[in-house]
Amino acid sequence: MISMKANKKELSAFKKLFILFTVVVFIICGVVLFWYIAIKQPYNRYMERIVATETGYDYRVREPRFLSTRGEIDIKKSDGDFKIYLEISHAFLKKKYELTIVEGSKDSVTIPVDENLNYITEDYGNIEMRKEKEKILSEYMDEAEEIMHTADIILGLD
Repeated sequence: MISMKANKKELSAFKKLFILFTVVVFIICGVVLFWYIAIKQPYNRYMERIVATETGYDYRVREPRFLSTRGEIDIKKSDGDFKIYLEISHAFLKKKYELTIVEGSKDSVTIPVDENLNYITEDYGNIEMRKEKEKILSEYMDEAEEIMHTADIILGLD
């Protein structure tokens, strides 16, 4: 009788470990499935739309790495010495937009903006830099609106 009780205890411990292992596997599968549907899938749709459309812009879509939330879409327009990039990053339904403006041999200027091309101040303490970026953004507002409009049409950004 003693050996049967020991076997029941061992079997019970085995069942508990098996249930725990199964629950952990289901949680991991759920996390991966959520990541694939909510984070990675939108980038596949962007790639399909870009392939189907021809415009005067260069596109590059970088999907998020496995279980990462950061993927990027770069839209570039080059006119001689002038280049403007729009980088769109997704992270949990939040989009981050950055305009990078390069003119001639000058250094590039990266300006964080919202979806309405309003400057987002990230350098609160440096008033001179903030005013300079606002001035540059206002100078290139037509080009910025054009590239944002193209991104809305091609990528279906809402």
